[in-house]
Amino acid sequence: MPGVGRICRLDVDGTAHRPAGRSHKHSVQSERCSDRNLPDGVIDRADLSGRSLAELFAVFCEMAQITHLGTFEPPAEESS
Repeated sequence: MPGVGRICRLDVDGTAHRPAGRSHKHSVQSERCSDRNLPDGVIDRADLSGRSLAELFAVFCEMAQITHLGTFEPPAEESS
């Protein structure tokens, strides 16, 4: 969010983060959270595991009450 910083972050199929598992959401809990990369406010979101990036984007927009009117184009895969 401009002027504020991150307000939430989804980690999907990544490293487990206590008290949540590999898929979880971080959210702002204090004025300092954005400066500290949202270390707190962690809730489990196992329901996000295994979803495509397009599905995750749609879920995120719904959670954040964002109306996305454009076309979602996932990033191109990097070649090895």
